[in-house]
Amino acid sequence: MSFKRDDAPPAPSYWRVVTPRMEGISTWEEGLRLVLDDLEDLMVRKHNDYGPGNIDALGERGIFVRVWDKVNRLKRLVWEGRKARVDETTEDTWKDLANYGIIALMVERGYWDLPFGGDAE
Repeated sequence: MSFKRDDAPPAPSYWRVVTPRMEGISTWEEGLRLVLDDLEDLMVRKHNDYGPGNIDALGERGIFVRVWDKVNRLKRLVWEGRKARVDETTEDTWKDLANYGIIALMVERGYWDLPFGGDAE
């Protein structure tokens, strides 16, 4: 099934609208850095909570399942216009999806099991 931009439902009213000027961002690169810093902070906090074992147990297949879950959640919320029933915003879901991509790259490159500077073990 393919979608044209006109086929997509309107953005849900609960989406937070943030303009670059609201955050003091004036260039694309500054916006990118802000997003990447946010993703890194989330990744480090979650890695500290979960440790490496949850990914090590199933490797890329486990990451794929997690990505599949997030994509299906977004499909229901964004394309089908359903309301979320759990306390997780679409932004949270996009962040998780982005970080799963990063985790997959770290696994493929052999970085995932390197020593962690936090408490995860």
